[in-house]
This record gives sequence, C-alpha cells and structure tokens, in this order.
Amino acid sequence: MINSIRIIWLVAKNEMKQMFRQRLFVFLLFILTICAISDPGKENLYFMFFVLNFSMALFRSIASEKESRLAEYYISIFSPTKLLLGKIKAYAIFFFVISLLINICAVAGLLRFVDVSFLPCVSMLCGWQVFVQLLGCVFYLSLVAFGASYSRVHTEMQGSIFVIAILMVSSYFVVENLADIFGNVLLCETLLKYIPFTMPFVKGVGILPMCVSFVAIIFILKFSGKIYKKRLFYYGKNKITEG
Repeated sequence: MINSIRIIWLVAKNEMKQMFRQRLFVFLLFILTICAISDPGKENLYFMFFVLNFSMALFRSIASEKESRLAEYYISIFSPTKLLLGKIKAYAIFFFVISLLINICAVAGLLRFVDVSFLPCVSMLCGWQVFVQLLGCVFYLSLVAFGASYSRVHTEMQGSIFVIAILMVSSYFVVENLADIFGNVLLCETLLKYIPFTMPFVKGVGILPMCVSFVAIIFILKFSGKIYKKRLFYYGKNKITEG
C-alpha cells in the first residue's frame, strides 16, 4: 500500500514538472485564475475552462509517452492504473490549490456585505464546494485518461477529447438552464446531483452523490488501466503514430 502511494506520488511529481515546461498551459492557467478571482460568481463556467485546459495537457502527456515508448518502460515497472492515477493526481492538486485560492478571495470579498458572524458558515459552504468540484474534475480527467488509453492514433484521441468536451459543456448548460428546460428546478437538481457528469455544476451536493462519482472514477480508472496495457502492446509504436 505504502509503495503504491509512493509510486503514484512520484508519477504526479514528474507530471507537474512536465506541466511547468508547457508555456501555453501555464499561461492559460494564469489567465483563467485571474479571471476567476475577479469574477467569482461564475465558478461553474471557470470550472469547465480549467478542466478543458487540464484535459488537453493530460491528453498530450499520454500521447507523447505512447509515441516515445516511455509508456512501455513505465508499465514494466508499475501498473498502468497507477500511472494514470499519478497523472490525474498532479492536475487535481493544481485544481485544488487554484479553486481554494478563488474561494478564499470570494469569501474575502463577501466580508464587505456579510456580517462577520456568518463567515464560518460561508467558509464551510465554499470549502465543501471546492471538494465537490475537485471530485468532478477528477471524474472528467479519468474519462480523458480512458479515451487516451483506448485510442491508438491521434485522430481517435482528439475525437475522444471532443466527445468529453461536448458532454461537459452540455452538462453545464443543462444545469444552468434548468428552469427554462424542465420547469421543476428542485426536482431536476436532486436528480442531477447523482449523475457524475452534472454533479460538479449543481449546488448543495451531499455525501451520497459524491460517493456515486467516486465509485464511477474508480471503475473508469481500473478499466482504463486494463485497456491502456492491452492497446499499447497490441498495436505498438508504429500504429500509435500513424494516422
């Protein structure tokens, strides 16, 4: 168990180093963070932008390792599931730190309008929402990991990213326009909490919906690990890079 945690952490550290070398990724992350801090009321919109940015970086990371055959070296030492989990952990850490910073700034901004006695309650609600969206971020990144693990050529990888992006954008717009689409907002929010795609966009998510998303993440990552190894050794380097 301790060895597995150590491996996942080492993979995450390596992934974070690779992230800082991508200047465009770091620049977009900086711009999105500044925009989110200046306009904290649109956290769902910025959540979507952050996850899309992380998804593209994760996609490039998995694709480059497949092409250079680093992936074959890695999975000869540890399991593909640990490799994918370590990569996702790196982006999850980034998202957690950024989301925490945004919510701290939002709470600080509310001090001008809210009585200080309400501060603990507001802080707890913001903190809980950070964990809800963190779980949503990990869910979408696990889908990206599955798509990149299954795909054998760049066109397939790009297609999988496009599908995941469409699902996320659609989930965002469904939640944001519940009143116009369904009419009964309360009932729809209650149902959408239990769907991992829409869960991070819904307010007031409890423990049970988060458990449903957590189980979905574990299932996707386990399946992704099996697919990753099978597809990599079946097709080989030449098949990965063609197309």
